Amino acid sequence: MAWFLILTMAVLCIVFLIFVIQIPIFIAKGRGISGSDLSTIIVLSWLGIFLGVTWLVALILSLVWPRGAQQVGGCKGCGAAGDIAEQLDKLHKLKKKGIISQKEFDSEKKKLLG
Repeated sequence: MAWFLILTMAVLCIVFLIFVIQIPIFIAKGRGISGSDLSTIIVLSWLGIFLGVTWLVALILSLVWPRGAQQVGGCKGCGAAGDIAEQLDKLHKLKKKGIISQKEFDSEKKKLLG
């Protein structure tokens, strides 16, 4: 009977450990972090099994990592102005190809420049 109690406690400890390891991952996903940024947090969190400090680093990163760090087009760190310029360029190319009209282009441009 004692072995059953020990086995039960071991299983509960493993389940609890897996839950705790995934806390930074849940936080990061909830904040909208994705792509390679999320992968970094996942790796650091799971390495926490062997090196406890990496789990703490993953937790801190999941709480402080900028939400908009992963921008459309892979333009990291170019800021809002770079992102708007990129979108305007895409709109211009669509207009040149005849996919959107001048009126649609002007409307979307006005939205972007707000």
